[in-house]
Amino acid sequence: MKKLSLSLLVAALHVAITIILYRERALHQRVESDIVLFLLPFLAASVGYYLVLFFKGSLKRHLLGILIAPTCAFLSLWAAMLYTLNTYGS
Repeated sequence: MKKLSLSLLVAALHVAITIILYRERALHQRVESDIVLFLLPFLAASVGYYLVLFFKGSLKRHLLGILIAPTCAFLSLWAAMLYTLNTYGS
């Protein structure tokens, strides 16, 4: 249960950061780079998911974590972009 709640917290933070950065870009043009807008929060979320879900364990779990963490980060990015594109446009 603890891992699930921490995973949801990572997802919420990733979604919130993506929405804030996209809003700044859409309204004020303060964020110019797509790397800052999408890649850095995505990498931070991937590391967060990896640490939450697979920090301790065997080598097989670590290899599985390398695949699952970016997938989870992509899904939370997809949810954030679905909201921001519907709210602020493309």
